[in-house]
Amino acid sequence: MQRIFQTILTNFLNAPGWEDEVKNLANGVVDATIEIYNTILRDLRPTPAKSHYQFNLRNINKMFQNILMVLPSKFKTAQSMIRLYTHENQRIFGDRLINQEDHVWFDELLLKCTKKHCGDEFTVENCVIADFMVPGADPRIYEEVSDMSQLQPTIEEYLNDYNAESKQPMPLVMFMDAISHVASCAEINQCVGCTRQFFTKSFLGDDVAVLAPSSGEELAHRATPSRHGVDGVEVDPTIQHERAVKF
Repeated sequence: MQRIFQTILTNFLNAPGWEDEVKNLANGVVDATIEIYNTILRDLRPTPAKSHYQFNLRNINKMFQNILMVLPSKFKTAQSMIRLYTHENQRIFGDRLINQEDHVWFDELLLKCTKKHCGDEFTVENCVIADFMVPGADPRIYEEVSDMSQLQPTIEEYLNDYNAESKQPMPLVMFMDAISHVASCAEINQCVGCTRQFFTKSFLGDDVAVLAPSSGEELAHRATPSRHGVDGVEVDPTIQHERAVKF
């Protein structure tokens, strides 16, 4: 497994345009990710209260799939690559955790593995990396949001576009937690491999989303598919689990 991902990432970073300091992180990023994955498998085992704490090699594959989407011009320094690596770990592993204790444990694990395999000089920083900061861009560029003050107006612009066309407009207040949630949903919609529908049967294993009527989380979920120009599907939690309503 280590050789597979090291070969993939090393070949990607050997392409023209990448700085040497970024190329030198290839082995460390892979080793840190594998240690994080193995530690999670050992210490975060499923329980009745955490039955969704089930991880497999697809999680590592998703993380590196996301890393391979970036451009050299957007990640020129080693620290920017560490922020990307941190962001992807938080999206793939951290977003599944359900309480503060587990989040603190994971943050400490991420910092320890980063320093151990990449270098003591690096810090673990939370950031937002997305491809929707330039509305209408084609192709979309997956990059770090450098100006956080522009994140809220951009999300609100997408929301206003949705409300202008939808028969069910959403009076949402986009505070930071809601924005982070929408950004995570947008990344799931782009990277899991299902680009035609946002909530389908394939999501019920890793990213379960049962939408309660009139909940703010449902509204945030509803806003996300429109950003990608696709239909969303709302799962109707009936006993038969057979109905799906387009919105």
